[in-house]
Amino acid sequence: MMVSAKWVKLHSTRLLDTAFTAVWLAVLPASWIFAHLYIGTKTGCFSDVCNVGKAARVEPVHRHLALFYGFLLLSFSVALAATYFPRLRRVLLFKPLGAPSDVCVGELAFFVGTLTLAFVAVPGSAGQFFYDLKSPSSVKNPAAWPWVRVVAEVSTWLSGDAASVLVGIALVPATKYSPVISGVLGLPYTAVNRVHRWTGCAVTVAIAMHTVVALLDEAFTSTPWTVLMFVPPDYTIWGKEKYLYVMGFASAIVFGVASFAAIPVVRRRAFNVFYGLHLLVALAIVLAYFHSALFVLYCIPGLAWWTMDGLVRFSARFRRDIAFFSAKEECGYHTVTMNITRDRSPRPGQFYRVCVPSVSFFEFHPWSVVKSTETSVTFLFHPSRDANQWTRKVATKFSGQNEDVSRVETHPCAVVHLQGPYGKPCRFLAPAANSYRALVFHVAGTGVAPAISVIQSLLQDCGSSVVGSRSKNESNGTLGRSLSAKKRDGRNEELGEKKEQMSESAPVVEKTVRIDSLLNIFLFWTAPSDKCGKLPLLQELLETANISDSSVKLSVHLFDTSSPGRDLAVMSDVAAQVTRGRPHLKALMNKEISPLFALQGETPRSHQKLGVFLCGAKRFIEDSRICVESFERENNSILVDVEAEAFAL
Repeated sequence: MMVSAKWVKLHSTRLLDTAFTAVWLAVLPASWIFAHLYIGTKTGCFSDVCNVGKAARVEPVHRHLALFYGFLLLSFSVALAATYFPRLRRVLLFKPLGAPSDVCVGELAFFVGTLTLAFVAVPGSAGQFFYDLKSPSSVKNPAAWPWVRVVAEVSTWLSGDAASVLVGIALVPATKYSPVISGVLGLPYTAVNRVHRWTGCAVTVAIAMHTVVALLDEAFTSTPWTVLMFVPPDYTIWGKEKYLYVMGFASAIVFGVASFAAIPVVRRRAFNVFYGLHLLVALAIVLAYFHSALFVLYCIPGLAWWTMDGLVRFSARFRRDIAFFSAKEECGYHTVTMNITRDRSPRPGQFYRVCVPSVSFFEFHPWSVVKSTETSVTFLFHPSRDANQWTRKVATKFSGQNEDVSRVETHPCAVVHLQGPYGKPCRFLAPAANSYRALVFHVAGTGVAPAISVIQSLLQDCGSSVVGSRSKNESNGTLGRSLSAKKRDGRNEELGEKKEQMSESAPVVEKTVRIDSLLNIFLFWTAPSDKCGKLPLLQELLETANISDSSVKLSVHLFDTSSPGRDLAVMSDVAAQVTRGRPHLKALMNKEISPLFALQGETPRSHQKLGVFLCGAKRFIEDSRICVESFERENNSILVDVEAEAFAL
């Protein structure tokens, strides 16, 4: 029996994924064992302050590390359990703050647990430090100290441990691109990224607290704080704790610079600056280790995971993918098709990080997949008006300086590097679509890319063997409910010929995915162009809907925000009536969705759910969430399930 090369590649990929996951999960217990054995010895310590060997610090740090690693183990266990228990997952994904917030219970619980661990559980061992300070064997002789100095001394140790705990936890969501985080655990990219930012803010606060209480503690000595922080000691051997403040202050400064670059206004306007300065965190961790050897014990798992994730991403540099087709569409958007040399195809809703070395060797930008095959992926992007922006340079590289309003195709044959696929697939894919009566895709700009990919998958997965509420001869694709009769009648003959050819040439395959009743899909696309209806990817989507005899009814509505004016009427060269201005989602849902749920008796009870997919800018998502929540309050018999992806760097 001969084994095909495709079978070997598929199982090799699965084996590598399993091995990577096993190593990734083994990092946590291995880090705890190493930290447990490392405490109490100065062997292998290169820090100026090797406090891992101090007897007074061994027992408290043991407790802190047990709490730290136990918290990580509990968090991963809950996330893994949620992949097997839908009720638990629904609880973790519940959004208690309401519209327009996208924050869910899971990320709130993790962040609150992190703060509790750092600022409550760690200071809970303060009694041990007071005991050590009052001990007759204490070198510092605190018997004559005022209470304020005793408090400052204890607070210095505890705030340092709290900052160490927070840095260690902040490194974990930094590996948000990891196949384990997004794949095995199924954690949403936006939620993980948000937790990383929150924890980073907590790190900044903890480091500031540690610096202040350290200065307060040393205020009782005769050495000026400026000398402690900025002046290295003369003729001092490394390892005698004389560089304690110099290394600590240097680490705090580097952390502060990285935190400043992460401020939203800086991050969005100068993303490359933010990304470059963010890498300085590695330098800050090294300086913090020189400041205190205990610091690194909390960072071991996060650093190991970050290194594994970085190596996987760095390996993309050695794969030469080719952008072999590019098209400048009439609507102003660009499509680029690239080959993929890996054996892992993306699922609808996922994205790649794309680098075009001839434009910028270091920049990687996230692009959602609009179409994919086993050997290629297609992306949709809109170039910036600024000639210095990356997307404008890429558009010029692929399509040249052509400003023609008509469609222009090119074959750039440019080398690109792809990292991914990343992100979690859309949860409205089949067979999960079985539980929904209707799906609404409300998107703006390039947010239509994942929507087209998901809808195309649904049209392909829902077979013609399913009995729906429509006849097999009825066309199931409509564009804005305003297709001209002339255009529709003119295509009947062509569609009939295609269906006949498909029935004669294609073998009959029984679909494994069945939908028990008609699934209505609505695509509401807002874009700055009145020619979006001519986008070939959209036309291909409608063609699939018209040819296939599945139980899916597709309706597409386009909204032009490029300029004010009257709505465009249906013409022979325009596929749909284009509405001027941004749509009001609630009004659209009342018009299109409410009638579908009006006849409760004719619809199975399991199909009273409405799925809503939102993708666009942050403000667009917030406004849409408010509309959806208002619609749900007024139609309490409809269960609304929302999935949102915001364009947030």
